[in-house]
Amino acid sequence: MTIDDPKDNLTASKAAILFTAAMVSLVLKMLLAAQGNNYDVDSFRVVGDLVLQGKTVYAETSRYNYGPVWAWILGVIRFTQFHAFGSNGLGLFHILIAGFLAYVDVLIGMLLAYNFSFAAGLVFLLNPVSFLITGYHSQFDNVAILPALGAALLLFKHPADTSGRMPLLAGAFLLGLSLATKHILIFFPMWLFFRKEFGCGKRFVITAVPYIIFLIMFIPFIPDDAAFLGITDNVFSYSAAICDFPGFYRHLVSLFVPIDRIERLFSSVPVFPGFKFVWLVTMLATGWLLRKTDCRHLILFYLLAVCVFSPQIADQYMAIPIAACAVFWRSWLAWGYMLLATLYLVFFSPDNVSSIPAIERIAHHVRFVNIERWYPFAILFVLLIVAAITSWRKNVGKMTGAMKS
Repeated sequence: MTIDDPKDNLTASKAAILFTAAMVSLVLKMLLAAQGNNYDVDSFRVVGDLVLQGKTVYAETSRYNYGPVWAWILGVIRFTQFHAFGSNGLGLFHILIAGFLAYVDVLIGMLLAYNFSFAAGLVFLLNPVSFLITGYHSQFDNVAILPALGAALLLFKHPADTSGRMPLLAGAFLLGLSLATKHILIFFPMWLFFRKEFGCGKRFVITAVPYIIFLIMFIPFIPDDAAFLGITDNVFSYSAAICDFPGFYRHLVSLFVPIDRIERLFSSVPVFPGFKFVWLVTMLATGWLLRKTDCRHLILFYLLAVCVFSPQIADQYMAIPIAACAVFWRSWLAWGYMLLATLYLVFFSPDNVSSIPAIERIAHHVRFVNIERWYPFAILFVLLIVAAITSWRKNVGKMTGAMKS
């Protein structure tokens, strides 16, 4: 798998193309948001209103299962809607959310363009999966990915700087901010612990500080008994119905071991009970296996792995690995994933644009194909393996060359 070199990548003409792509991305995503709303958008309205009313989100609703950062952002968006537009309608609220999320996508696209390749930034900005998730569904996984990507690039762009305090502490803070937004990167600090670049003391900092920041964010809510119970039940103990939304890895494991047996065997494990424990072990094992991979690609592998091995999946998971697919854009597997994910979201998902009458009429005629939600992640599994092997060979080649010289 060939990966582009970012050296001298962005000329003035390419920067102009990226700017145009960013504007197109922003406008089209906001237009998609204007086509309708789903349950998640209504939940965001509830959360935003609670924040503006000065109420504790965790005590007042079970619809919020994350750290407090996104709730505060929703409060700001709702405040802007009331005072800048004089409206409280759900439609405008959705458009404003999509606009904010689309801007976050632009920032991610620019990071990819400047640190990986022009093509990576362009693919990320214009891929249809992001249009459908950011624009119509308007889930906020990208808000958690942005600071984590920034942290990874900051920590690894100049390896010698990892001996200093500022890049290390800034990276740890950004990872903590990511976890306090949405805990997609929950295992990534553990992956960093396996890296030899940091040394023992700095490994502890980069691993422990993000989790400490994540926990500190909940301290103001602890004195409220109802909020404490809500955090315990809806954040730390939250679990979607795995049997209703099983991930690819669950299907793969079930070919060899009965899932019921796994659920019973690990039912008493705290935080990660049942099949979640298998997820935990698999993610840690993957991080250890990739401990010598190209440092710039570590977070990309993580974004692939966290979706591939997740015990349950939802539509918004399909946007999580897009940054990796954009960087590995030369692989047909990346395009195969985006194609299959797009087909599912457009024609088979009950929570995306298939609810629009014009799309629903077409979807009615193609659903006999029966694309299930976990199918695209099977392609990601192969992409993860191919990318890992490619990176491993590249590192072996560098080591061999260094030994010969």
